[in-house]
Amino acid sequence: MARTDIDSLLSELGVPAGSAPAAPAGPAGGGPTDGLSDVFSEPLPEAETPTELGPLLVERGAVTAQQLATAQTVIRQSPGRRLVEVLFEHGADEVKVQECVAHLAGLAFERVDMEKGLDGGFDGKLLQRLGPDLCRAQMVLPLRSSETGAGGLRVVLGVVRPDDVFLLDEVRRRLGGAVALKPVVVTPFDIKGALEVVGQGEQKQESEDISALLSEVHESDVAVEKEKDGHEVDLEREAGESPVIKYVNYIIQAAVKEGASDIHVEPSDKRLTVRFRIDGELFESLNPPASMAAAIISRLKIMANLNIAEKRKPQDGRIKMVVQGREVDFRVSSLPARHGESMVLRIL
Repeated sequence: MARTDIDSLLSELGVPAGSAPAAPAGPAGGGPTDGLSDVFSEPLPEAETPTELGPLLVERGAVTAQQLATAQTVIRQSPGRRLVEVLFEHGADEVKVQECVAHLAGLAFERVDMEKGLDGGFDGKLLQRLGPDLCRAQMVLPLRSSETGAGGLRVVLGVVRPDDVFLLDEVRRRLGGAVALKPVVVTPFDIKGALEVVGQGEQKQESEDISALLSEVHESDVAVEKEKDGHEVDLEREAGESPVIKYVNYIIQAAVKEGASDIHVEPSDKRLTVRFRIDGELFESLNPPASMAAAIISRLKIMANLNIAEKRKPQDGRIKMVVQGREVDFRVSSLPARHGESMVLRIL
């Protein structure tokens, strides 16, 4: 390569013309282009890619530094909670956050095509095999599937928490047979929308007949014990006739059976959501009909000896109960919310 050619190349790289060193005599095999080694003797700095979710979210504009700091403060005050969960509760963009989650997990991110629905948006048959309750509680959705030559099944599974390997094992168990899962990251919004399409969302829950569920709950399964001061919350003799009381008993039974540490009862404009905290994670477990929301909240307040008429101020109480022969203490907190009152029962 001629000297003028080298100067021209260096000029394009931003190096002043004429600054190239003379070709060294060097050992055999060397050539005039060996002088370029001085220009690239120092490796170019590589752009650092954040290996933690928080910095990546800020770098990509999914959240602001202030939003991240606020969420981290909440996590410090409530150990065991997930960063993504807290950010969603504070209104973070689900799509941007989940794109970052997918990037760190090395997985693809997909949106569910609601317009196609059961005709290509997601796999309705596999959804029914998994069970809408599991899909809703664990935030998973089978998107599509294909058969393998050996008679097995390949399933593309939409997940919100790609790091939950136990969840993937449970999905394989539910589907049965030789199943190869390919997880992709989706948003909670898309999964909830898919459940609405198949009639397992809010409208379904609103009109759901709960008589079969409550028929398995008996008054003797849950009983309020006397406190040391002699006060006893009346469970009401008509528990066997009241669906509200039996539903509250069912919620408490289910939480204790599943080893939950907290029960969250959260009203919205169209439904009441009951979530259990299990091993630090919040799972949506039940969706009582919206028509029962006020009665369920009132029932819990009666059991905790709280003022039913007071709905604008926080209240704290306690319930001492025997659940299927096991003595359990609950600390109860009620908080005014946008669509009524929310309650948290901590199982001690």
